[in-house]
Amino acid sequence: MRTATGEQRRVTLADGSQLLLDTHSAVDIVFDGLQRTVHLRKGAIAVDTAPDAKGLQRPFAVHTALGRLRALGTRFTVRQEDAVVHLAVTEGAVEVTLHGATVPRTVVPVGQQTELTKQGVSALAPVSVQQQSWVHGMLMADAMALSDVCAELSRYRSGILQCAPEVAGLRVSGAYPLTDTDRALAMLQATYPIQAHQRWRGHWVTLLAR
Repeated sequence: MRTATGEQRRVTLADGSQLLLDTHSAVDIVFDGLQRTVHLRKGAIAVDTAPDAKGLQRPFAVHTALGRLRALGTRFTVRQEDAVVHLAVTEGAVEVTLHGATVPRTVVPVGQQTELTKQGVSALAPVSVQQQSWVHGMLMADAMALSDVCAELSRYRSGILQCAPEVAGLRVSGAYPLTDTDRALAMLQATYPIQAHQRWRGHWVTLLAR
């Protein structure tokens, strides 16, 4: 199962669990008599697990490039990028076992997030509301650098979206729709002293000072 750039897709799995795929994401799903497993190949997913069928006690796990995340009655998000896997738990808990380990490294409780790298698992931190806003199709910015806003919006937009150096550090706050990046850019131009210069019929957009 995969999504295209700018697409988000919500599906109900065979056991009733809910899976939301973010833009440009891909998963393999393996359900059999012993397991309920989602292999995250790229991108980000949000998982809302359901109890297993009566008489079955199959673990629900997400396998990533760096480790296994076993749900303990859970709602959580996983984002895999470069050499880092981001995990945030909003209900229940998730057990983390790094690849090559024989025992779990840690259990991440509700309201906490962590990162997996080749060096290990980072210290727990409170879940960021801004980082979870993609689940609702929004980008929540709170004094966020315009360069970071562009980088996030570009994940949901075909072509090139960039900002000029003179406006890259502009601090931006607001709620911007990820499913309509043209509208998000219009909102930014209406609020801040910037303008969008478009080339190639809008496939190359640069934000400049106005």
